[in-house]
Amino acid sequence: MTVEACQSFCLGVGFTLAGMEDGNECWCSDSLSNGATQANAGDCSTTCAGNSNELCGGGWRLSVYQYIAGASTTSTTATSTSTSSAPTSTPTGWSAIGCYTDANARTLPSDATSSNSMTVEACQSFCLGAGFTLAGTEDGNECWCSDSISNGGTQASAGDCSTTCAGNSNEQCGGGWRLSVYQYNAGTTSPPVNGWSSVGCWVDSNSRALPSDAESSSSLTTEACQTFCGNAGYTYAGTEDGNECWCSNSISNGATQASAGDCSTPCAGNSGEICGGGWRLSVYQK
Repeated sequence: MTVEACQSFCLGVGFTLAGMEDGNECWCSDSLSNGATQANAGDCSTTCAGNSNELCGGGWRLSVYQYIAGASTTSTTATSTSTSSAPTSTPTGWSAIGCYTDANARTLPSDATSSNSMTVEACQSFCLGAGFTLAGTEDGNECWCSDSISNGGTQASAGDCSTTCAGNSNEQCGGGWRLSVYQYNAGTTSPPVNGWSSVGCWVDSNSRALPSDAESSSSLTTEACQTFCGNAGYTYAGTEDGNECWCSNSISNGATQASAGDCSTPCAGNSGEICGGGWRLSVYQK
């Protein structure tokens, strides 16, 4: 859980108030209800499970944010409101990968939420906001997130995922112990710039897929790596493990394409972009 993930989820299911509680809970509504009163700011001191630099309420305490349409993005404390621009569309870059079995040892165990207004898009927004590349809806009102299919989850018959979404009867949100799973294409988080285009996620090794030049930086971004490689005369640029940049004029040494989900590490210099993963390169060609 992060502040942004909860805000995205609540806005995605149509609510203007988002509240984080006890580090890992997200609650939504359009008004403060049932006699709730403002508490001391210090009561909301529990760090967010997904970002220790943010506060997500406390025990029986909500850090509350309000969405105001058309307002510019700001960041405020929980004692006032936070405003942000509405997403211009449903999250892009997601593709269905099928219906999967679930169990008590969850197939997508990293994060979860539930809502009586659940939609596919709301779940995708929640998972992406929390930094995950797989989103799965289950039993009509549940949303589960991770970066890989875990704990022995296997593909099920498509017909097993036939429960309508609680928030949109025209969509299917899994079934009983069945997940409708979607994968985010990490390449779409970094739009091509200056003539560079994504060619996917690739496996790296000690012999290096892009061996000609390299740098590392604690402020690395996709654009910085593209600029570095371009200025050095290379037509391929690859970011790896969040802070590495590798260059060449071809993909070398037997490197093979990996699953898009393997490239899920945020860039050290821009957490809104993906910079490869462990021994995985987000590769761009000019």
